[in-house]
Amino acid sequence: HFKHQNYLMATPIYRNELKKFPDEDGIRFKLALCLLNTRVNREEAIPHLEKIVKKNPKDDEAWLQLGRAYHLTNRFDKAESAYK
Repeated sequence: HFKHQNYLMATPIYRNELKKFPDEDGIRFKLALCLLNTRVNREEAIPHLEKIVKKNPKDDEAWLQLGRAYHLTNRFDKAESAYK
C-alpha cells in the first residue's frame, strides 16, 4: 500500500507493526509519513518524528519531515527550526 501511495490503507498496518516492534524507526518513519499524507490527523505524526530525530539527530530526512509536520500543523517557529 505504501509503495502505491495508499497511505490510508498502510496506516493501520504500520500501527500494528509498531506495536510489535516499538524500537523500529523505519516502521515509525513510514507511519509518520502515512499520517502526514492522509490529512486525517497530521499532528499524530509529530511525536513519532520527534522520537526519531532524538535518537538520530543526523537523520536529515526525518528532520525534513518533522519540519513539514510542524508546518502543516501551524507550528511555524518549530518548523523553521527543524528545517534548519
